[in-house]
Amino acid sequence: MSWLKQSLAQVSDPRRAQGKRYDLPHVLLYSVLAVASGATSYRKIEQFLQAHWQSLNEAFGSRRVVGFEVHDSDSADHAVALLKRAALAEGLHGRPPEQRPVLHGDNGDNGATLKATTVLAMLHWLKIRPSYSRPRVSDDNAFVESLFRTAKYRPEFPASGGFKDLQAARQWASAFVHWYNHDHRHSGIRFVSPAQRHAGQDREILAARDALYRQARQANPKRWSGKTRDWSPIGAVTLNPQREGVAAALDAAAAEISRVAV
Repeated sequence: MSWLKQSLAQVSDPRRAQGKRYDLPHVLLYSVLAVASGATSYRKIEQFLQAHWQSLNEAFGSRRVVGFEVHDSDSADHAVALLKRAALAEGLHGRPPEQRPVLHGDNGDNGATLKATTVLAMLHWLKIRPSYSRPRVSDDNAFVESLFRTAKYRPEFPASGGFKDLQAARQWASAFVHWYNHDHRHSGIRFVSPAQRHAGQDREILAARDALYRQARQANPKRWSGKTRDWSPIGAVTLNPQREGVAAALDAAAAEISRVAV
C-alpha cells in the first residue's frame, strides 16, 4: 500500500491552509480504501471511516519507540532535549519536510509541555508538525494507548504500579523499550518486531513466511481448509483521522480527484 500512498502524494493540494486538518495523501488513501470496501458516496465513505478508524490506524505504522527519557518532573526543557536526540538518531535532517513525522500529544498529562514556546520553536526548527488530541478523548493516539497497555501487562512491571526510585524506573524503561523494539512480535504489523518494520526488513521476512506457508499447504493440502495466512506487508503510516469533520475533508479530496481527472 506504500506505493499507492506515494502515488497519491503527487496530487497537488488545492485546499486553503486555514482549512487543512489532514494531509491530502492520507485523506485520498482512506477514501480509496472506503470505495474498495463498497462505499458509493461521500457519506458512505465517512461512515466507513467512523466504523474502522481505530483498526485502520492500529494496522499502519512501525510501532518502534524512537526515543524516550524518564524524569521525576515534566518540563519543556526535557521535551526539547528528547526531541533533539530522537531527531538526530532518526536522521531527520536528511529528509525533505514533507517526509518528516508529526508529533502527536494529548491534552492531558503533557499537553501544556508540548505547547510550550521552546518546544514549538524546536518543532518548527526540525520541521516537525505538532498535533494534539481532542479534549476528553482518551483514544486519539491509538499507538500510545496500545503501548501503555503492553507495558502495564508485562510481568516485570511492578505490581504496586510504582518504582522505588528514579533509577529503578529508568532501568525498567530501558529494558522494556529494548524488548518492545527488538523482541516483541507485534500483531498489528504481521508479527515482526517494530525494529524490523522500521528498518524495512519486514518485506523480506514476510515473503519468506508466505513461501513457507505455501510450501506447507502444497505438501499437506488436506490440513488446510482455505487460503494460507495473509503475510502481505503493512503499508501506509498514519494516526487517527478524527471522526468529526471527515466528510468535509473527503469532499475536498473528491473535488481534487475530479479536477485531476478532467
